[in-house]
Amino acid sequence: MFKGWFLLVFLIQGVCCTVYTQQLADSLEKVITVRLEAGMRDTVTGNAALLAASEYLHTSSPKFFTYTSLALELGTENRAPLITGQAYTLLGHMYRRMGIYNLALKSYNSSLKEYAEAFHISFNIFTLSDIGNIYYEKGMYDIAANYYRRGLALWKGSDATWHGASVCLINLGLVNLKLRNYDSSYSYFGRALELRKRNATPFYVSHAYYYFGRVFQERGLFDSALHYLNISREYLQPYFDDGSFTGEIKEFSFDIYSVMIDIYRKMPDEEKLQKLFLELLDDQIITGTNSTAQRLYEQYADFLSERGKEREALLWLEKSINAGRPLNYSPVTMKLLLKQALLYDKTGNSTAALRNYRAYTLLADSVNADRISSELLNISEKEALERQDAEMQALVSEKEQELFIQSLTNIILIAFSVLALFFLYFYYRKYKLDNSILKFLRTLINSLRYPFYVINTESKEIEYYNHTAAEDLHSLKKIRKEGEKLFFTGNINTILNELQSGKQYLLRQFEDKNPDGTVSHFEVANYPVYDQLGKVIRVIEYIRDITPIKEAEKQLQEYNRELEDSNRAKDRLISIIGHDLKSPFSVLLGSISILRDSQDELSNEERQRFIDNLFDAASKVYKLVENLLEWSILNAGRVTYHPADVNLHDLFTQGVHAFTLDLNNRKIDINISCPEKLMVFADLNMQRTIFRNLLANAIKFSPNESSVEVSAEITGGSAKVCISDHGIGMTGEDISKLFRSDVKNSEIGGSHKAKGTGLGLIITQEFVKLNQGTLSVVSQPGQGTTFCYTIPLSPQT
Repeated sequence: MFKGWFLLVFLIQGVCCTVYTQQLADSLEKVITVRLEAGMRDTVTGNAALLAASEYLHTSSPKFFTYTSLALELGTENRAPLITGQAYTLLGHMYRRMGIYNLALKSYNSSLKEYAEAFHISFNIFTLSDIGNIYYEKGMYDIAANYYRRGLALWKGSDATWHGASVCLINLGLVNLKLRNYDSSYSYFGRALELRKRNATPFYVSHAYYYFGRVFQERGLFDSALHYLNISREYLQPYFDDGSFTGEIKEFSFDIYSVMIDIYRKMPDEEKLQKLFLELLDDQIITGTNSTAQRLYEQYADFLSERGKEREALLWLEKSINAGRPLNYSPVTMKLLLKQALLYDKTGNSTAALRNYRAYTLLADSVNADRISSELLNISEKEALERQDAEMQALVSEKEQELFIQSLTNIILIAFSVLALFFLYFYYRKYKLDNSILKFLRTLINSLRYPFYVINTESKEIEYYNHTAAEDLHSLKKIRKEGEKLFFTGNINTILNELQSGKQYLLRQFEDKNPDGTVSHFEVANYPVYDQLGKVIRVIEYIRDITPIKEAEKQLQEYNRELEDSNRAKDRLISIIGHDLKSPFSVLLGSISILRDSQDELSNEERQRFIDNLFDAASKVYKLVENLLEWSILNAGRVTYHPADVNLHDLFTQGVHAFTLDLNNRKIDINISCPEKLMVFADLNMQRTIFRNLLANAIKFSPNESSVEVSAEITGGSAKVCISDHGIGMTGEDISKLFRSDVKNSEIGGSHKAKGTGLGLIITQEFVKLNQGTLSVVSQPGQGTTFCYTIPLSPQT
């Protein structure tokens, strides 16, 4: 074993002299192959497989799964929970990168079990933080904060786990920053800075100061923000001075510059902004073709464009597109192409503007087509849904079995321990047990992980207690130390009254709030010890921490809820595919068949009518597919919330354009009442979907030659948006069915039955919630309907 470790360390030291990840991975692969051929399936080979998987994770190579599977096998064979746990953690990282959050969470939870078996607190802290990051990315900040706090609770001031604790503190700060709880955010970042100054390298200290700058930037205190950002830069400077900087350091350095650029643009400070751009463009931070260069070139192009230098801006936008071309990230390229087109149009170069608009449209269509076809394929596969249900069922069963075994083991252990205590207190006094047996019983009781002690009912003195009770005296609130003796301070009379009423034992539970705000759950049991006259002369008490069991029960309930939701979603999906998707296709096929077989016999008016039918059916299919796509993403938990400053007036104006043809045909007017500079802080794509769905409904139920009112006003810290029509209206019963996934619109009553799946309103409601808003509806039959929703205001507003 020792020789194997020496060989592995020697080879890794040799290959680490190079900076190329691929060379390191290839060398590790050779080491693993040699050892496996020699039959050495030990922990050394397992660790080598972990290192190889880690390197392939950075390159997203298919070999990642090969070496992760090998590490899992060797960790299981050698009963090495640290190897198995780290393999599950790497799987979680990969699934998170791929956006498969349910498998990422499952992998992280598996690694937590392995780390718990190995009693490795530091890895547990990092994994809890990883789970929190998933919920943070999904916009579920309360759940994310709960996982960060759980990780922080494991820290307990240990020097060995300071890094994980500081990461949890930073993440809690980011959650509060996202929710604009600036004071709490500042406090968490301050605690993280204190930890990192004591233990960390300058790189990690720089991170903490950077987040201070972010807090002040969000509050609009730009001078203070720049002060902390400059301190952050100073901590990074030594890496650039001696040439020891890495790609991660370069990327983070540009993050600092990017925030500073944003601040100088808002102040505005023309001179400093120009100086900073020139410094960056000549700096060694920007090298080669990468996302960092792409972002910088785009920002500089925006800077030039704002100052009327459109031709120079066009050159830098071209550089940005070329820098990002190998990255093949279409949404960014689309944005850059659109910016270029607008600038070409502004400079009078209509040909170039048109060329870019076409390139933008083609790329947008390609991205949209790929996205829809991929998602629709997943949706239409019933087997995939059933497999998901089966996996969830298996997970629930596994949790139930685990909980049952854990509870049964605890009950048996407690029962045996109580019997041992009885034996110790009675039979030892009567028969003077052999010292070896007494020693065995004491050892058994002391080995228990729960506080056990015996209370004298007359004096309330603790006559005997195990080692765990002695170690946890500071946390046992019902025990007081007087000199060398311990006394019970709880209400012994209440316990005696219940025990002497014939009960064989007492069992109760209570909660205790921890300093960090989390809640721990405990179980307390009391067993009586009688004298010859049947009087209770002593009480045996134990206190057991049942927090893991309570959390497992809660998680089990959550799994059951998800399983029920999954079954409902499956039934709804099959219904939609079987009926709503089939109907418009019937119209399409029928109209096409008539046009194909009878086109010579049809008049121009009849041909036009069939073409109109085709267009209407195709539009319905497209809208249905679009809603199915968004709904499937919601149900899969893959929606990500990316808030930014959004101009509401522009969003309304652009959103109305999509309905121009329908509005003109039906002579419906859209009246917009919204301040031109009203800015909100929300996810732009979600807001587009919300507005599109609600406006489409308003137009759909409006009579011809009527109007739809769109208004936005500031109420407190939010913008309230209302969309009103003058259509048929709804009853209170109809409104109660609007957002139910088990009710279709065709089941909603009224003088005019709505036709559709009802998915649009369900998606709208979820998107409003994800953007920290509320959705309401007011309607009466014959008097139209008004939908209102709120959006948090931008700091600029």
